[in-house]
Amino acid sequence: MPTIQKQTLSEYDRSQGQSGIYAPSGPGYTLGAVAHVANTARISRFVPSRNMTVTSLTFNVTTAASVNDACDVGIYDAVGARLVSSGSTLGKLNAATNPSVTVAATQLRAGVVYYAALACGAIGGTAAQSAGPSYYGYLANQLFGATLGTMELAEMAAAFPLPATFTAANSFTGFFLAVRE
Repeated sequence: MPTIQKQTLSEYDRSQGQSGIYAPSGPGYTLGAVAHVANTARISRFVPSRNMTVTSLTFNVTTAASVNDACDVGIYDAVGARLVSSGSTLGKLNAATNPSVTVAATQLRAGVVYYAALACGAIGGTAAQSAGPSYYGYLANQLFGATLGTMELAEMAAAFPLPATFTAANSFTGFFLAVRE
């Protein structure tokens, strides 16, 4: 009988030799370009398989903004309380690249649900687009539940800079972020 190897969350974690993890970490989505919306934040669920100290978040700008629009990245806990935020940051959305945004060193615990967040401020021209997951149906990201902690992706309007508390609205698109040590 063949040996069956149990898959763990480490599939997207340090076992792959990376210095961080991906958010969202669950399967079931396609990857495409997602346009930033003024003063809107999107969050992506992840669960670290090990304790880690996060120092930055990285994302992929697929289409640059036509002007130097501000962004804010951060991490929320499973109930929507902000743990850390970069604050309004310029110079990250105006080039098609993989910008990394520094945040204050933040301890995350293994096996705990968190959300990586990316928000855009006012848009001065053509909005940037970033790589992001898209679920096949509007409610597909809620297969495990429709509240924070179980939703894979969510968004919030009037959320720039990132607010202290994230009030989730359903979204079938988000942003793909690397949560880095």
